[in-house]
Amino acid sequence: MLSRADGGYTEDLDVPAAQMEKERKEGQEKLFQLSTNSRQFIIRSGHNMELEAPDDVSSAIRRVVDAIRSHHNL
Repeated sequence: MLSRADGGYTEDLDVPAAQMEKERKEGQEKLFQLSTNSRQFIIRSGHNMELEAPDDVSSAIRRVVDAIRSHHNL
């Protein structure tokens, strides 16, 4: 699972940025736990991680594909 390191929320919203970030991280954790063979890759980027950190994204995808092909856990 790919997750960005920081939600990037600003304080000009109706909901405090800290609350939105907390809820985002909780949601990411719930998604991560849906599988018994998963790993969360934290990517230092904004929402468009495939454009902002393409090497990190492709590396994470490669690791998942390699684990599947070799029948190993992440």
